[in-house]
Amino acid sequence: MKKTITIALFSLAVVCLCYAKNAGWDKNQKPKISLADAHTKALEALQSRHVDYYCLAATVARTFSECDWELHFAATNNAEVWVSVGSDKVRVSEHGFRY
Repeated sequence: MKKTITIALFSLAVVCLCYAKNAGWDKNQKPKISLADAHTKALEALQSRHVDYYCLAATVARTFSECDWELHFAATNNAEVWVSVGSDKVRVSEHGFRY
């Protein structure tokens, strides 16, 4: 019985991981906001921090609001910050985002 439950839980975990890996944005759909606009909005959101951030990476994430650009910024003082830019809002986090 324990072996069956263990196998079932392991199988469920594998299925969930495979789904999560492929739950990204469909490459055949155009995001609602362009990367250039998302980068501009992200920099505007970071202006109040008075740190010279530079963008390391950007990716499209499927979120509850359809599609957000997630931009990862860093600075020469070892500061890191993530900015999520959607068509409806901009959010800033020092730890990244989970959807």
